[in-house]
Amino acid sequence: AQPPGGLTSRTTQHEARALHAAAGAVAAVCPALASQAQRLARQLARRLVGLPATPGLVHGDFYARQVLLQGGGTVGLIDFDEAAYGDCTSDLANFLAHLEYEVLRGTLGRARAEAVGAALLEGYSGAGGAVTVQSLSHHVAARLLLLAPQPFRTFTSGWPTHTAALLERVAELAV
Repeated sequence: AQPPGGLTSRTTQHEARALHAAAGAVAAVCPALASQAQRLARQLARRLVGLPATPGLVHGDFYARQVLLQGGGTVGLIDFDEAAYGDCTSDLANFLAHLEYEVLRGTLGRARAEAVGAALLEGYSGAGGAVTVQSLSHHVAARLLLLAPQPFRTFTSGWPTHTAALLERVAELAV
């Protein structure tokens, strides 16, 4: 709710370019998944441009590892190099997409991910934020597509299979 000051603006066009770049990265390392990744990037880019935005300050890379919890319920955020003025839905979606990613990796159970996601949305709503379910789902799908190159980047064993699973989940969320 603070004024954006000298921050850059992050538009849906910026998000669309990022989706196409992620699809390009997937295509470069796993040509068998190229058409699926590129189709999803086109589909999501078109949808994001048409969705209503909730403008405000955004962290830009908001997920659990950017949050510090201290005793007494104090919460702090770190790593503001991606901060901008943009659609607040993208921060929520990025957090939820990272939860999806951890579920697909097998490092987080589905029930726990859903509970954490629900608590995040409840807290956001309780602080006066509002987001539509359809808009959020498309944004989560987009943010998960941005994570599709991660299994390759992190040398995950069986990364092509993990990347394919990510793309399948993106397709499920994008409907």
